[in-house]
Amino acid sequence: MAQCDVRMQAYFAFVLCTQALSDSRLSPQDKLRYSLLLLPDTSIAGRIKQEAMKAIRAGEYERAQALLTAAQNQISAVLLIEDGHPDVAIANLEQTERLLGDIHTETSAKDRLQRGYNYKTYAQGFAAQGDTKREQEYLDLALKTFEQVKNDPKLDDKTTSEFAGAINGVGNIHFQRGQYRESIADYQVATSMLPNYAYAWHDMFLAYYAMAKQGEVDLPGMRKALARMKETRAGWPGLDTGNVARLESMLAEVEQPSRPSHRTNRR
Repeated sequence: MAQCDVRMQAYFAFVLCTQALSDSRLSPQDKLRYSLLLLPDTSIAGRIKQEAMKAIRAGEYERAQALLTAAQNQISAVLLIEDGHPDVAIANLEQTERLLGDIHTETSAKDRLQRGYNYKTYAQGFAAQGDTKREQEYLDLALKTFEQVKNDPKLDDKTTSEFAGAINGVGNIHFQRGQYRESIADYQVATSMLPNYAYAWHDMFLAYYAMAKQGEVDLPGMRKALARMKETRAGWPGLDTGNVARLESMLAEVEQPSRPSHRTNRR
């Protein structure tokens, strides 16, 4: 998702959440529910929102609150890294890690996926600090976590989304390490399992674009990934018309290399 989209949603979420929390007519449970619904629509937050709402329905309000705080910290960390404050971002992630530990994330594939993405964000924070050693350590942790979910013998046809999410996570790690061919192979597996997996089509396009910037252009692959993302994006948070327009501009840049280069916004 584009940085400006996340910021806009975060701002309105802050305003509306403040109003909800000050409304004496709402019960603590309703306030928690509204706060969850107002989280910015990022792919990471979306996973936590689903689990937290499930916890509310089960009456597990402390777990839901912990998940809400973890999601808020995750979003804040990404924005802080983008703003050049990796130290504060890492502090946020440390709190998130403690919260995830307290709610026993090993019991749920979705929760373990969240932990994997949390490790990936750690790696981004250390990369921003120039700490290559710790960046690689956390990329290794993220990769190990995604692999554990992918290889979980308890996963079956009912958990295809978790399996595909783990493979997509592995692709994200390959992408961050500059292993674009490997990441494309991962995204292709994820989309073969879930043909409507719009995020995987989105990430696949970015990998093709990164390869094109290195001189390895695969226009049919780029066009297919973009077309499938556009066909399947309905209902997937963050894949709005602005995001589509940016990807179309990136494709046009590759198709017409004489045009000026455009900066991209990564999710």
